[in-house]
Amino acid sequence: MISAIGAIGHDYDPEYLQIIRELRKYGLTPSGNKEIDKSRLAQAKLKQEQAEEFLLEDISKPDENKDTERALLEELRMGATELAKINRVLLGI
Repeated sequence: MISAIGAIGHDYDPEYLQIIRELRKYGLTPSGNKEIDKSRLAQAKLKQEQAEEFLLEDISKPDENKDTERALLEELRMGATELAKINRVLLGI
């Protein structure tokens, strides 16, 4: 009820209406105070940017474990090839 009354008082301010819309996009409830909502929106945007940067860093940097895993698989494959050659000789194929 209080937030509804606060929103009615700010319906003439298009900037505050935009802040309310963006807060709702982030899943936050407007408090009815423009300054508080503006700071909460700035914090939400900052958190979103940090999360996106973290995900991009995680995706863009090469995974060193994959390189060592690939080298290990290459060694095992070469060993399997050599073993197959030995089996052919022993079986006379």
